[in-house]
Amino acid sequence: MVTRVVVAFAGDGISCHAGVMTLKVPVAWRRTRLMTRHLLAARPGSAVTSPTAPATSAMSVTEAAEAMIALHATDPVTVYLSAWARTGCATTDVEGELYESRRLVRALGMRRTMWVVPAAHLPVVQRACTDDVAARLRRQLAGDLAKAGIGGADPDGWLRDAGDGVLSALSARGSATGSELAADEPRLRTQLVYAPGKSYGGPANITSRVLMLLSAEGRIVRGRPRGGWSSGTFTYHPAGAWLDGAAPGGGADGGESAPGTGPAGANGGGSSLGSGPARVGDGGQEPGAARAELA
Repeated sequence: MVTRVVVAFAGDGISCHAGVMTLKVPVAWRRTRLMTRHLLAARPGSAVTSPTAPATSAMSVTEAAEAMIALHATDPVTVYLSAWARTGCATTDVEGELYESRRLVRALGMRRTMWVVPAAHLPVVQRACTDDVAARLRRQLAGDLAKAGIGGADPDGWLRDAGDGVLSALSARGSATGSELAADEPRLRTQLVYAPGKSYGGPANITSRVLMLLSAEGRIVRGRPRGGWSSGTFTYHPAGAWLDGAAPGGGADGGESAPGTGPAGANGGGSSLGSGPARVGDGGQEPGAARAELA
C-alpha cells in the first residue's frame, strides 16, 4: 500500500479513522530524525550524542559534505567544526580534501554565503544560485563605481577590464593573496566611500568586492590560506587550473552519490534534488494511507 506522511501536532500513539491510519510522532522521534539527517547521531568518541539515535556510519569529510549538499564555511574555522561534528576528523583530514585531493572547494553559494562544496557538485550550485548572485554583485559594484565617477561613461567596461587584469596577474603568479594581486593590478586599490558621515563609514578598497565577484562568476577559487587552518588570508587560484588538479571520482560520473542521495539522502530521510517537497497537511489522503502527526 502507498504510505503518505502528513504532519500535525498530537500525543503518542496510533489511531485509525475513515480508513486512514494516523501515526503520532513525538518530539523525541523528530529530534532523532533531525540528528540523523544532519549526521549528528551518536558515534564513538563524539561529544554530540542522542540517547535514542543510532550510531552514524564512519564516512569521509567529502562524503559528509555530499550528504549535506555543502558545509557552511563563512568563517574559516566553521567547516572544520562542522566536519568534525559529523565524522570525528582531524584538521589535516579537512585540509587534505580541500587543498590536496581538492575533492572539496570553497565556493560562494546559497544566500551569498561561503560554503565548502564537493567539487563534483560545484556546477549544480553555480547554476542553481551563484550565477544570480554574481550578476547582482556585478550590477551593484558597477553602480557604486558609477556614483563615484569611476570609469567615466563606461563603469561596466572599467570593471570588466579590472577583472581581466586580475586574472592575468593571477595566471602569471599561479596563486596570490588579495594584497599581492592589488600590487599587480592597481585598480584593485580604487576606493569607494561607504556610509559617509557615519562613525562606521569611510573609504575602503574594492579589492575584496572584485575578488568576491570573480569567485562568484567561477573564475577564481580560494586555495590554502596563509598562516594555518584558522587563517582568513586565503590564496586565490585560477579556477580551471585548480579544478583540473582535483582527484578523480565523486558525483554521478565518479560512481559516488549524486547530491542529496548519499547516506542521508533519499534513503536517509532527506529529499534528493529534483524530487517534490514533503507533503504537509490533511489533504490528498487516499483510503488506506498512513498519516503521521508530530507531537
